[in-house]
Amino acid sequence: MVIMQRALWAVMGLMGLAPAAFGHGVQIQFSYNTSTGKIESREIISTTAAPGTDTDPYPTGFRPHTSLSDFKRVYVMPLVDQNLGAGQGWYVQPTPVKTTGALGGATAYPTGPGLTYQFDSSALAGGLAGTNFAFSGSAGLFNLSGRRFAYQFTTGLKKYDAGSSSFGDAGTAQAQMFTGSGGAFTGTTQTAISSDAPDGTLMALSTITNGTSTNPHSSLGFRLLGDGASSSSALADGVYVIGMTVTSYANLPSTTTLDPSSGVGTSDPFYYVMFKGISQDQAAAWASDFAAGNGIGASQIQAVPEPGVLGLAGVAGLMALVRRSRRGECA
Repeated sequence: MVIMQRALWAVMGLMGLAPAAFGHGVQIQFSYNTSTGKIESREIISTTAAPGTDTDPYPTGFRPHTSLSDFKRVYVMPLVDQNLGAGQGWYVQPTPVKTTGALGGATAYPTGPGLTYQFDSSALAGGLAGTNFAFSGSAGLFNLSGRRFAYQFTTGLKKYDAGSSSFGDAGTAQAQMFTGSGGAFTGTTQTAISSDAPDGTLMALSTITNGTSTNPHSSLGFRLLGDGASSSSALADGVYVIGMTVTSYANLPSTTTLDPSSGVGTSDPFYYVMFKGISQDQAAAWASDFAAGNGIGASQIQAVPEPGVLGLAGVAGLMALVRRSRRGECA
């Protein structure tokens, strides 16, 4: 069992991350289910058609945007201490460093993930084949033109407690999300901070004006605030989880102000499991237990940066064996 655990650590280990310029980064792919009336969260994917080349900042482990990815609701990602335009802090970092090419030893995208809602350019006139999202002129599917997506925290920040083997209150720490690819807060930056008593605050992305873009996506940043307010405050080592949803909204007539009564397709909650000072395999094991406790199957968990040697199914199998072994030892 020890050998198996070490093998898992070897393929899922994290490398040191160097500061780099912001870009769009990897994105969670979303689709719309016309039968249920819900937006559905899928894999974190690359927003390039050919990830993994030496000059491309995305690693080969990410699916390109040219295919529809599998459903996911739990995303396991590291927290990395970085001094970005938005300030010093512990940022969610789903994109690993590149070991070759122009970006060798660094990453172009120090935080994320963002949001993307299509994957192909084969059906630009109306509905986009396979995604169940549609654009201007499509009568059969939901029309996104003139709409905007908004995120909403559904929980306060939770932290894994080994004593109770469950996630509990994280004390004063909370999560913050913010818009933009530049990493610096400006006069138009949208931000939202989680709360132990979620108040329904929405963080709205830009209005969709181009219904025929081949690869529309919005950039987002996520970080943890140790005292609930300042990114530079101390943050304890551990595994944290935060829940959120995505909804599509319209603006109020003749304005750029979101109409809160126009929400359509609110997704089921999806969760970021974020770890600091803890191995990725341990975080993923606790994430698997968390998912099971919330009725989410193992196939809907994605760990990023993704392992470069084993497929997700193999990693999930190894994690399951590790958990069973630990339970057997406890018994």
